[in-house]
Amino acid sequence: SRTWASLKASEIIYLAMAFISLIASMGLSIERIISLQKGSSDYTFALFLLWTTIMCMFHVLEGVKSEKPCDLLVFVITSVAVLCYVIFNYATKPNDMLKLARMIIGIVFAPILIGYGLRLAWNYYVSKQLIFRTVQSANVDLQKMCELIFVMSSLLKFDVQLGVSTYILYLDKGLTDLSLDEIIIIVCGVLATIAWVILGFLAMRYEKYELVYVFFVTSIIEPILIIYNLTRYSGSKFQALLIAVYTCGVIAIVVRLITIYCMYRVMNNFGHGLGMKGYY
Repeated sequence: SRTWASLKASEIIYLAMAFISLIASMGLSIERIISLQKGSSDYTFALFLLWTTIMCMFHVLEGVKSEKPCDLLVFVITSVAVLCYVIFNYATKPNDMLKLARMIIGIVFAPILIGYGLRLAWNYYVSKQLIFRTVQSANVDLQKMCELIFVMSSLLKFDVQLGVSTYILYLDKGLTDLSLDEIIIIVCGVLATIAWVILGFLAMRYEKYELVYVFFVTSIIEPILIIYNLTRYSGSKFQALLIAVYTCGVIAIVVRLITIYCMYRVMNNFGHGLGMKGYY
């Protein structure tokens, strides 16, 4: 990771704009969580936005400071999805001033953050400064292996973001009226997702085949729980939440499959010591 002094002025301005937008969104989400009834769909949406905002802060900071294009792409993709959802959310209740404020913040900041974020991601991808600093070699094959590790690390972080998001969105009625089965599924699902991601990082860092095998075997837990939740989902009168539940669930499964494939490719590159070099 670079020092703050090494960042360009444009990168600092970009980070400042991103954090102003995200902090404002976080403040509105926290206000909604405090003021809304815990049994409402809006409460669920506020929890989802708060979690997503926290993850976006991590993605954009990691993407810019470490020059990781994939982390920035995750931030951009998430920003696009949240903007669409916020606009649709406001359209369902146009008299809600907080929803209007949230939408205005998104419309003002999102185009800049998305557009310049894509430009930064492309610049980082082309320059490959992070890879050069990590590998410290002109070996092209070694550089490609290192690049794959960083892609994998971004996928793991995206996986945990989507996984937790699906369980939050499954709370159709907020935190009320949860059955014991639902509580067990949600708690176990979140813990399993976090543990799986940690396992993935450890497997890459220490290049342990045994950890990779456990990683592969346990990779089916989240998709099974997501599919189970979707089949049992009773539906919500709040159409935006209903769309988000199924969209997020499907994307989470797709990202999980891509992550498994990427880990398989990373495993085939074990033995070059890149795991300990890659500070991901």
